[in-house]
Amino acid sequence: KNMVGIQVTEAGSVVGKYTLMMDGINVVEAKSGTLDSALHHPLLGVVKPYVTIERSVIENLVKIDNDVHIGHNAYVAKGAIICGATALAGNASVGEFSYVGGLTGISNHVHVGAGAKVGALTILTKDVPDGGTAVGVPQRDYQNHFKVHAYLNRMALKKNKTGD
Repeated sequence: KNMVGIQVTEAGSVVGKYTLMMDGINVVEAKSGTLDSALHHPLLGVVKPYVTIERSVIENLVKIDNDVHIGHNAYVAKGAIICGATALAGNASVGEFSYVGGLTGISNHVHVGAGAKVGALTILTKDVPDGGTAVGVPQRDYQNHFKVHAYLNRMALKKNKTGD
């Protein structure tokens, strides 16, 4: 069952919250005082509650989780998955069948390539190539990320042995 949450504001103040139960395009029930959403569309995909989309293009078969913000002029391609509490800044883009982990920030004009994967808690400030994987803060390629961690661990062991 599809639900559309609507929050009505007037002069900057919330004057009402409603949840509309949908059967296709027909409203079959309306609940006052609640704000729930879960849109399931055979072509568009799934859009969860509290998603903000500003003048952007969202293609079909996407999954956009809770508390996602998609800034102005952003683009989300077919089959993309964007996990909860993620923010795409203006003019950012997410390629076909790519995956963006939760609590991720994507800066202005940054592109996530087709089939790319972005780990949770990552801050993207530069493009991720098609099929690439980015993790961490600062953003690193997946393989490089583990090389850096291994190096830091070796340095810590050396420091412990020398007593510095």
